[in-house]
Amino acid sequence: IKIDHLEYPGPWQQRPLGVAFVRRLARDMRERGQIEPITVRPRARANGRALYQVVNGDGRARAGKLNGWDTLRAVVKQMDDWEAYVCYLLDNMAERKMPWEEVALGILAVEQALARKTGHPCNSRHLGRVLHRSKDWINDHKRAFRVVQAHGIPRGFVPHYKLLRPLGCGITFAIEETILQGIINEKWTLERVYEEVHERCKPRSSARGGCQ
Repeated sequence: IKIDHLEYPGPWQQRPLGVAFVRRLARDMRERGQIEPITVRPRARANGRALYQVVNGDGRARAGKLNGWDTLRAVVKQMDDWEAYVCYLLDNMAERKMPWEEVALGILAVEQALARKTGHPCNSRHLGRVLHRSKDWINDHKRAFRVVQAHGIPRGFVPHYKLLRPLGCGITFAIEETILQGIINEKWTLERVYEEVHERCKPRSSARGGCQ
């Protein structure tokens, strides 16, 4: 497909690609060629030419243009909005380690797009089936991101459900929110976090020995 006929970035692209990244990718493509095709979906014609929206491969499209190439290999798929969001998210989670907040944004975007398509809210169990993840995994990302949005915790912060969940305790939203605020505002150490968890949480089962 001609690069001039491509539309990018799509609304699912959660963060802009850096100039340095695109330049490195362009150099790699000059040396090795285009290894993987981009994924696109057809759009309406404009001025007598077919247009295609890039679903996965925004970086390769930019790098190809930077190299002065006329065309790129592409896979054309008919997709509605929510299918495009799912395709983008699944491909990028498989290809690279996405930042957790970008994954969370993608989950929320898929949820909204699917709700628009079906006309009713989409629950976490359904989202998990669509994204091949567990309901708990979906809820962890959604909840951590909403805490970040509500309290202005800087992006790049590692959500501490990854720390809290393995402790075998009944971590409620209120407890997690309190601990997150302690980590950010009061600079709690890891030892302080464990102390708070032991103090605030009841063991799920006495057979597990409580919070180890």
